[in-house]
Amino acid sequence: MLHILHIFLTLSLHYHSVFSILRRRVLRTFLISVLLGCFAIAGACYWWVNHPVSLSHGVVDVSIEPGTSPREVAQVAAKAGIPLHPRLLYFWFKFSGDA
Repeated sequence: MLHILHIFLTLSLHYHSVFSILRRRVLRTFLISVLLGCFAIAGACYWWVNHPVSLSHGVVDVSIEPGTSPREVAQVAAKAGIPLHPRLLYFWFKFSGDA
């Protein structure tokens, strides 16, 4: 009987140590995936900001009145034919501090 109890406790401790190792591996894999995702998003944002905009026309003429909000500037730019999403352009204005 004592021998069976010893085997049970040994298996139980082994199970918990294996479970702990697996849990750490899953957590480490998750954190590495999140970190790589953040780097991918940062790289895409860097590319978007530094990539020249290709226009369907050679020149776009935009007139912006003083005091126009950044959101309105982004909408005017989109309506003028600049192929940028107004919300992304607005977020760039806010993030860069130029708003």
